[in-house]
This record gives sequence, C-alpha cells and structure tokens, in this order.
Amino acid sequence: MCADEMNIYEKYSEEKELAVSSSKLTVVYIAAGQLEAQVIKTHLESEGIPAMLHYESAGIVYGITVDGLGEVKVLVPESLASVAREIIKVDE
Repeated sequence: MCADEMNIYEKYSEEKELAVSSSKLTVVYIAAGQLEAQVIKTHLESEGIPAMLHYESAGIVYGITVDGLGEVKVLVPESLASVAREIIKVDE
C-alpha cells in the first residue's frame, strides 16, 4: 500500500464515525450503466462507506441509454464524499 492510500484510509477512519449520523447524501460518481455503478457501490461498501444508487427506471426496463436514461448516480453521506471520491480515484 502506497503512502497516498494510507492517507486516504487514515482520513476515512476519522470521518467514518461522523457519516453514520449524517442523512444528507451527495453524488460521488456517475456511471454509464448499472453494472459499473454496482461495482463502484460494492467497492465503497466493502470499505465501510454506505452507498446507494439513483437511476431512471425507464433506462433499465427498456434498455435505453440515450439522453442520460442509462446513467446511474452513486450517492454517499456528504461527510464521507471526499473519502469516497479518493477511493474511486485509486481504483481508476
């Protein structure tokens, strides 16, 4: 694990306690489809960051990916957004 990753996890452990009490969510990633969004969500949850997905149901039902209908937003508690973005950035 490199020094940057250690700093991410140190900040995460300090901020994790605050996230549980926060109910305000923020978008940390916009995926092109369900599969990509589920991978990101699962990774964040494996790091202990609660995440949820927001998407238009028409995109899933009809398989439409035009004009943002296939787009899926990954949301996390606002207090953990910066840590979540760092974790996602490390994966890319």
